[in-house]
Amino acid sequence: MKLRLSVLLFALQASAAQAASVSTTLAVQAEVLQSGTCSVSASAVNFGQFLPGRLNQYGEGGAISVTCSVNQPYQIALNAGEHYDAANRTRRLASGGNLVAYALYNGTYGNEWADPVSFPAGQVYSASGTGQAQRLDVLAKIFTTAQTPAGVYADNVLVTVNY
Repeated sequence: MKLRLSVLLFALQASAAQAASVSTTLAVQAEVLQSGTCSVSASAVNFGQFLPGRLNQYGEGGAISVTCSVNQPYQIALNAGEHYDAANRTRRLASGGNLVAYALYNGTYGNEWADPVSFPAGQVYSASGTGQAQRLDVLAKIFTTAQTPAGVYADNVLVTVNY
């Protein structure tokens, strides 16, 4: 009987040791992004100084930067500008009452950038967001004549991102 009792005591001691516990906390975090968002910024096109009537004068530096949520489809449209010539379907720069035609292109000189409402003569740009800024160069060409008066010419074009 002594043998039996010692075995039973040993078994009770082992059970008591297994009943102990310790704990800690597990941090659970999630960042929920707002889906379907986009932001846009633009840098100016600069034609610099140009000579009247000279062909193939191009602008520099223009770019549009769009940041959209991952896989968010979007379209970039550029309106006709403040001095649009509806009869000839051209954008124009103004210096006082003097005007000179110009065009804005997306990627290549042949895809004029437009919007479906104010300047439907060209195309919009379509893509999907990556979550990172996507830069698109804005190519520009000015169309002067020998009679273009001297002056500082300017225009403002509205950039719209539809998503």
